[in-house]
Amino acid sequence: ALQRTTDTIRTKVCGEDANKLEEMWDEEVEEAENDVSGLALSWLSSQSLRYYIGGTLASTEGEEPEGLLHSTPECVHLFMCGFGFIICYTVVLIAMERRLRPIKHKIEEEKEQQEELLAEQLEHYEEAQKVIDEARAKLKEFREHPDFLSFLEDHDGKGKPQEVLTEIAVRNEAEARRTADRNPAGLERAQKHLAAVKACEEAKLRFDASREKAMAVTKKRNQIRESEQFEESEREVEELEEQLEKHKAELGHRFMDMLVTAFSMSMAWAMFFASRWAVNNGGEAVF
Repeated sequence: ALQRTTDTIRTKVCGEDANKLEEMWDEEVEEAENDVSGLALSWLSSQSLRYYIGGTLASTEGEEPEGLLHSTPECVHLFMCGFGFIICYTVVLIAMERRLRPIKHKIEEEKEQQEELLAEQLEHYEEAQKVIDEARAKLKEFREHPDFLSFLEDHDGKGKPQEVLTEIAVRNEAEARRTADRNPAGLERAQKHLAAVKACEEAKLRFDASREKAMAVTKKRNQIRESEQFEESEREVEELEEQLEKHKAELGHRFMDMLVTAFSMSMAWAMFFASRWAVNNGGEAVF
């Protein structure tokens, strides 16, 4: 009843047109409520069992009167209760999985069908991305070459488009040829600059071509996503997920989640206090 009350309050706060953030808030709060409820139930269960088996009611902190010892049968009984909680925990998990498995299986099949539709394009995209990375690395290598950096410094080419740099390099090399007799070193320098600029230009063309290929693959993937077959598959997944949530509500899935937490923590409390009883019974103090 308390869980349904808090669910109703959150539904009214979010409204029918809840956004993604409100849906996440609802899910996180619901999960926290299940955990806190399970933890409280497990603590109360362990306290009740200790009182029933040992005959002494522990404090709210779990402490018992100093010097109190428990017999071996009492320790064994509490250990057995811990094993019983393990069995209950396992049974609840199996029951939850069996009831929800058919719908989960259908959702997985639909998602696999979507992945098959996109698998080939994804492979092409990864190949194109690899080519882009290689072309980018090559372009960076050429742009950091000493001859190219020297050309940029000589002609104030930093920030200028590649086409402009190529024109400058070609014009500079032609002028250097005309004055090669008087300045052979200048011709050699201009030729090095021209080779470096053209290498950068070719690398940039390869980079642009690989990027265009990747964009074409992305466009193809988007077309597949917008196709009737893919949209129908997505609608099917959404409907199945809605059925799954409805089925969880009908089965009292929140209550089952709380029981899973309660049984697991009850097992831990029972084992802990049984061990503590056994150690204290042997004449050794734990705390």
